Amino acid sequence: MLKALLVQVVQLSRSGVALLLCAMAACSSVPGGQLDPFWQLNAPGSGLSQVRGFGPVRIWPVQGVMQLPEELPMPSSRIPLPRNLVSDSNAVSLESIASRLEVALRQAGYSDFSYFQTQSAAPGFALVTRMERIDDDGRPRARVERFLPPGSPGQFDLGAYFKSLFVEPKGYYRVVFFLVSAEQADFSNSGMTASLANVYTSSGETQLPDEFQLFRFTERHKVDVLVYEFMQKGDDAVSIVPPVRLSAQVHLDRSGIQAALVNTKKAGQ
Repeated sequence: MLKALLVQVVQLSRSGVALLLCAMAACSSVPGGQLDPFWQLNAPGSGLSQVRGFGPVRIWPVQGVMQLPEELPMPSSRIPLPRNLVSDSNAVSLESIASRLEVALRQAGYSDFSYFQTQSAAPGFALVTRMERIDDDGRPRARVERFLPPGSPGQFDLGAYFKSLFVEPKGYYRVVFFLVSAEQADFSNSGMTASLANVYTSSGETQLPDEFQLFRFTERHKVDVLVYEFMQKGDDAVSIVPPVRLSAQVHLDRSGIQAALVNTKKAGQ
């Protein structure tokens, strides 16, 4: 019967394999009802884990999912999120961390996300928000203008129009990375560009792959918030804002993300 099941596994899609492995682990006889050890990689760096009755199975990195570079561009600002805002215990999967982040972000007005897996021995991922227009104090622009790309005309504002006759107008933009990893992030000396930010926001997975249900949010994992802030003066190109015009905490507060995370935690979502 196990051999027949293995044949079926080979024929399943990537998503089906992940869910089947998860079910096998949950059904295994383990003291305390905990999942089999393949929930955590048995051989860090190898991507292999022993599944009872099947031997080594490659589950990390996840095949077909884009990876972050080993070094990310230096952010405008960054801050670690308290663990208790995203998890009530260590006995949760990375997928559940992503789910809580998504619920909070949707409450704060974000709807489109881009996911990448990390280049690391232990499983990890990054959730990237869409580029948004913000006021100079970090608050999002009105809904109709919030996610318009740089250079797009917004709603006509008579006061802003007269001001632009005497002062060169400035526009601010923001992209937020939620980096969930068991390893310290490395950054390059080069800054993020607007074109590269658009690649991050458009080329990843729109949902976290099902395989991440298999990976545990361990004590070594943490969630870092990386904020990339951009500015456009007049008709000039959009450029990264040097650190630190606004702190990452200010961005979290004024974007509504911090309050949404607190509300999500209280609701147990």
